[in-house]
Amino acid sequence: MFARGPAGSGRAPAPGRTRLTTGLGARVADRVRAAGDAPGPREMIEAVLLEALPTDEESRTFHLVYTAYAVLALTDEALAAQPFIDGPDAAEDMVAGQLERGREAGLTAPARTYARRRSACSPCRPASAPACWWASAPPRPPRRSSATTWTGSSPSAGEPAPHQDSLEPSGETTALTLLPGAYGARRLRPGRRTLTGDDAPMEGPCMAKALTEPLITAIYSDRVRRVGALLRRGASPSAPNAEGETPLYLASVSGQTDIVRLLLEAGAPPDAESRGEGTAGLPLCAAACWDHSGAVHELLAHGADPDRREDDGTSYTPLMWAATGGHQRTAELLLEARADPDAGCGARTPLMAAAERGSIAVVRALLRHGADPHLTDEQGRTAWHMAHERCGKDVESELRERAGVVQDARYEVLRSPRAEGTELVELSVSALNGTGGASWQEETGHALIAALLRETMQG
Repeated sequence: MFARGPAGSGRAPAPGRTRLTTGLGARVADRVRAAGDAPGPREMIEAVLLEALPTDEESRTFHLVYTAYAVLALTDEALAAQPFIDGPDAAEDMVAGQLERGREAGLTAPARTYARRRSACSPCRPASAPACWWASAPPRPPRRSSATTWTGSSPSAGEPAPHQDSLEPSGETTALTLLPGAYGARRLRPGRRTLTGDDAPMEGPCMAKALTEPLITAIYSDRVRRVGALLRRGASPSAPNAEGETPLYLASVSGQTDIVRLLLEAGAPPDAESRGEGTAGLPLCAAACWDHSGAVHELLAHGADPDRREDDGTSYTPLMWAATGGHQRTAELLLEARADPDAGCGARTPLMAAAERGSIAVVRALLRHGADPHLTDEQGRTAWHMAHERCGKDVESELRERAGVVQDARYEVLRSPRAEGTELVELSVSALNGTGGASWQEETGHALIAALLRETMQG
């Protein structure tokens, strides 16, 4: 059925591979024509899905051969660059577009949604937690896992919520379809339109807008080649989706360095804020919050402002996020890019945040770049006061109290040695019913920090 390549190559020439998709397309077209002069969304979707099932010898051969080439393409860059690899994406786009067409025509159940699930994650802060609770790392949800729902109280007024370092949705309904063979399981989103040609550019603002949802979906799926293909076809690297999420923010918060680079090279403005619910903020702040140093480097190299504050200039700077999380490498990158070492949030500085957390490495980096240890917060305390207050305290007990651990709660304490001779202590708490949890972190460098700050202030 399919042409063979040169002897010993194990490959069919490009025309043979093209027949894999063109043959399927012809069979789908035959089914559509058989449905009548004006087939609706249901007939169009049935035509695709019925042909996608291996119900006869020809379709079974198609699936076997296509799957074999798709597996080879995982390790063969030349093969992966062939147009036939984009066939499943085009089929997904067409089905999603027909689903949206059916929804607009009122053919779908009103209670059904094909939108991506949103995360219900909220930062964990007990009502009794002190105002300095961000000295511990913000609770971190598991990467791309919808099995766990993180629970907890929202931060008090004036305290920024941490960026959610997870692009796996959790909460509402997701519609999935299984396309057999090399197609695999794919998430459907509304607003898709059929794409044709090998990276054929799509012109005009309407076309660029139509590609926004597929681009966002590709970022959520961490599909670098797919993102590149969509950008070449005309997708806007900066346009937000209907929920206000921008491509660059989503790639930055998840540490997808290659995608961040592609978006920036395509013209995405590095300092544009995302406005999505639960996905709001600056790309650089999002990357700094979770120590994604590769993404931080790319953003800075493309002109991101290291001193720009989130929430339209009213909240944390990138350096404040790095200091709060104890992220030395990210803090160094920002400081080398001439970030203001004293620019924090209100009267609270990055040096205070790092001292309270016990991160001696970050404190040293800030002092080397000119951080002022004499600055005070609204209560008149310096960074030295904050470190000194925690000297001699049992960090594990402090974390348990901060987390509000009850007697029957399940929790785990992990201790990781640091190069400076200190430890990172992490408390992970599981909900009583086993459905969720949260984590708190702190380091044990408070005594070293207090001594270093006293020496610096006296010198």
